[in-house]
Amino acid sequence: MKIEKRFLNCENGKEKEWLIANGLGGYASSTVINLNARKYHGLLVAAIQERFLLLSKLAEEVMIGNKSYELSANKYPGAIHPQGFEFLKNFNFNYFPEFVYNVRGIVVKKNIFTIHGFNAVVVSYEIENNGNNNFEQEIIFKVKPLINARDFHGNLHSEFIDWHFRENPGKNFTGIKASYYNAPALFIGSDLMDYKSRGFWIKNMVYEKETERGQDDLDDHYCPGEFLLNIKNKTTRFNIIAAAGTGKSAGKIFGKFYAKNPGFYEKLLNSEKLRIEKIIENAYENCKIKNKDGIIDLLVRASDSFIINKPEGKSIIAGYHWFSDWGRDTMISLPGICLVTGRYDDAREILKTYAKYCKSGIIPNRFNDYGGVEYNTSDASLWFFQAVYKFLQYTNDYEFVKNNLWETLKSIIIHYSEGNGVAKMDSGGLIVSDAQTTWMDAKIGDFVVTPRAGKCVEINALWYNALKVTKILYKKFDGNRENYGKLLERNNIINIDDIKENFNKEFWNEEKECLYDFTTENYKDDSIRPNQVFAVSLPFALLDISKERKVVEKVYDELYTPFGLRSLSPDDGKYIGKYLGNQFQRDSAYHQGTAWAWLLGPFITAYVKVNDRSIGSKKQAEEFLSEIFKHLNDAGIGSISEIFDGDAPHKPRGCISQAWSVAEVLRCYCEDVL
Repeated sequence: MKIEKRFLNCENGKEKEWLIANGLGGYASSTVINLNARKYHGLLVAAIQERFLLLSKLAEEVMIGNKSYELSANKYPGAIHPQGFEFLKNFNFNYFPEFVYNVRGIVVKKNIFTIHGFNAVVVSYEIENNGNNNFEQEIIFKVKPLINARDFHGNLHSEFIDWHFRENPGKNFTGIKASYYNAPALFIGSDLMDYKSRGFWIKNMVYEKETERGQDDLDDHYCPGEFLLNIKNKTTRFNIIAAAGTGKSAGKIFGKFYAKNPGFYEKLLNSEKLRIEKIIENAYENCKIKNKDGIIDLLVRASDSFIINKPEGKSIIAGYHWFSDWGRDTMISLPGICLVTGRYDDAREILKTYAKYCKSGIIPNRFNDYGGVEYNTSDASLWFFQAVYKFLQYTNDYEFVKNNLWETLKSIIIHYSEGNGVAKMDSGGLIVSDAQTTWMDAKIGDFVVTPRAGKCVEINALWYNALKVTKILYKKFDGNRENYGKLLERNNIINIDDIKENFNKEFWNEEKECLYDFTTENYKDDSIRPNQVFAVSLPFALLDISKERKVVEKVYDELYTPFGLRSLSPDDGKYIGKYLGNQFQRDSAYHQGTAWAWLLGPFITAYVKVNDRSIGSKKQAEEFLSEIFKHLNDAGIGSISEIFDGDAPHKPRGCISQAWSVAEVLRCYCEDVL
C-alpha cells in the first residue's frame, strides 16, 4: 500500500493513520505524515499492566553544512512546526510503515517495526546520498527522542508535575526513568549513532483529534538529548531501538535486542515479516482459498494485531487506540480472528481465559487497563456459546470443550435461568435483562442513552441458540438427552420449542413486519434497530423463512449503509446522523443512528441465508462489502474503523482499528461470499 506525495500534505495526511501492535496490547502509531494528532499516538506505547506512552516520537534532522532540514511535524497553538512532510516523497505500508524523504537529493528511508511479544520498537534508517556525492559539505543526521511517562489515556502538563526524569546516558544509548513511584523505565540506543545528553521540554503540542473530541488536546514532552551520525558514505544504514518495562525488565529487554551490528536488526525485521507471512498463508490454507486475494491479506494482517497476551491470559483487544479487551467483543471477534485464520490454539487459550474468570454465569464484560475485571453484561456469556459452537464447527475438538469449557457452559445456563444479577429467565422461558448491559451500553453519568431494560430481541435469540448448543453438547458428552431434560426441569426452563413460540409471540411486530427491539410488561419498543438481524443470522432459526426475509428486507431498507448498519432508523425522531462533538454529544449518537461496521457480518450472513446461499446472493453480498474494502486505504491504514456516521458520506469515526469490524468482515467474506 503506497501513498504518493500529492496526498501527503497536512490536510490529507493527518486523516490517515497507521498502527502496528506488539502482541501485548502495546503499539506504535501516528499519521502518515508523522504528525501526532492524538494523545494515543506514539512510537512506544507500552503495555505494562496499564498502558504508558513512553516514546512519543523521534524528531529527525538533516544538517547539510550549516543548514538544517527537519523531517518531523508537530502542531502547536496557531502553528505547525516543523513541516517535515514537505520533504516526504511517499509513505508505504506493507508489513510496516515506511517513510521516504528527499532533502536536496539525500534520500532518507525510515522503517518502523515492533518486536512481537515485547514492549520494544525499532526504527531503521537508510540514507542514500544522491545529491552531495563529493561530500563538499558535512552531512550530519540528528535524532531527538521526545519521551513521556504518562498513562496513555492522559496528558502531561509539565508545570503541574512534582517529579522529574532521571537519566543514565552512555556513548550510544541512554536509560531514562521518571522519579515518581513505580514509574516505568525507558532505554533508547543506536548501533552507529552517538548520544549526547541535553535535556529540555517541548510544551503545548496540540492533538487535533482530541480537539475534535472535546478532550484535553495539549501535551508536553521531554527531550533528554540527541543521537548524531556523520554521514560519510553513499549509503548508510543504522537503527534506533527503544525498550520499556518496570523494575529491571526494561534493561533486560533492551539488553536482549540491543546490538552494534545493523545486520542484527535486519534479521529482526525479516523474522517479523516471516511471522506475518505464515499467519496469512495459514489463513488461505485453512479456508481452502487457492487464489491470492489482497483483501484477505490486509484483513488477516490486521486481525493479528488484536490477539494479546496479558497476565490474565490470552485475549482479544477490542480496538485501537483506547479500548481494552471486552468479553462481548472477544466472543464476536473470535471466529473471524482465530477460526477463519486457522489460529485454533489461540482460540483455545482465549476461551479458557474467559471461562477461568466466569463468575455467577457471567464471563467478564471487560478486563480494564488497571487489572480489574468487570461483569456488567447480559450478552457476553451468551456470545461465549456462539464462539464455542463456531470453534467446534471449525475444529471438531469436543474433547477440549468437555475438559475445559463444559462446566462453564452449564453454569451459564443455570445462572441465567435463576438470575445472575443482570439477567433472569421469566416464566415463558425468555430472558429479562437490566438496562445498560447489552452492546448498546452508552451511559453519560446516570443517564443511559439506550436503556433497553426488559426482554431484548438479540439477548433472547442468543439465549435460544445457547440452549440449542447445550442440547447438542449433552447428547455428545452424555450419550443421551435425558440429562439435558433434567437440566431444564431443575431450572424451570420450559420446552425449547415453547421458547421459540414465545419468542415469536413476544417480538413479532405484525404492523411493521419485523421484530420489536425490546419489550416490557407494558411496552413494546418498535424502534427499527439492527439487533433483530441476529434472529436470522444465528445458526438455529427462531422464525419461519417468510419472517426471516421480512426482517432482512427491513434491515436493508432502513439500516444498511456501505460501511455498516445504522444503530437506528433515520425515520426515527431519536436518530442522530453524525457522530461529532464532545463526549456527551458523541455518546448520545453512539447507538442512535451511528453505523457499525461489525454488523455487516451478521447482515450478510442473514442475507445469504434467506436467499438459499445462491450464487447471485453471494455476488450481491460481495457488492455490499465493496466500499468497506476501499476503506482499508482510509482512516486506519490496512484496518477497519469502529463506526461511521449514519448520514452520507459516512465518515469514519471512533477507533481507527476495531477487532469485531475486521473479524466480522473477514468472517462473512470467507464463509458467505467466497
